Amino acid sequence: MVRTVNERDYAARRDAILTAAYRLIAVKGYQQMTIQDLLDDLGISKGAFYHYFDSKPALLDAFIDRAIDAFEQRLAPIVAADDRSPLDRLGQVLAVLAGGRICDRAFLSALRVLYSDDNAVVMQRSRVAGVRRFGPLLAPILAQGTAAGVFRVEHPEPVAAALVAIVQDMVDATGRLLLDHADLPAVDAVVSAYTDIVERTLGVPPGSMELLDRHVLGQWIGEFGQWIGEYRGHR
Repeated sequence: MVRTVNERDYAARRDAILTAAYRLIAVKGYQQMTIQDLLDDLGISKGAFYHYFDSKPALLDAFIDRAIDAFEQRLAPIVAADDRSPLDRLGQVLAVLAGGRICDRAFLSALRVLYSDDNAVVMQRSRVAGVRRFGPLLAPILAQGTAAGVFRVEHPEPVAAALVAIVQDMVDATGRLLLDHADLPAVDAVVSAYTDIVERTLGVPPGSMELLDRHVLGQWIGEFGQWIGEYRGHR
């Protein structure tokens, strides 16, 4: 008799493995995490793991895809909102990409490990996947805005990819500043510089875009400072 696979159960178990992988990556780093660590964490057999993923790199690809899928679900309604101006839609898309992890306690608590050498492959592959997946979402907005005279962009596709990379660079730069215990003015200065780069790339007047507002920046720094205090208090 042929066994049938319950798709919902399959998806739930696969997702549980990815969630455990995120937890271990945040604590140990991808390079240090082993398949055995996952098996011990979940209490499953090696055969059960390989039923869902054929290797550790395959697990990483699925892990990154899940994170990007979550962003795409948030971006899809914004991209599809044709009743709003291209500038408004693009600004909100970039703000979601920039601020998606801000004030995410899990992200903040894992920041030091995420930016360590043990997670270099995670960061690099995430960047490549983000440009590949998000660039095509931005390109039609750039084309519409250029046709309407809002943007001055001759080649929407490569510019869209460049914008995603610029926002990724900004998130990385601010993350590293937090690790150096930078204050709000220092972080704000970096965000302002990247915002200026985006505006110049689009050919829009200064002040047209707001990738991160000061309130959100303050939350991010406050949350991180609070976590650092709690961490030191438990050591």
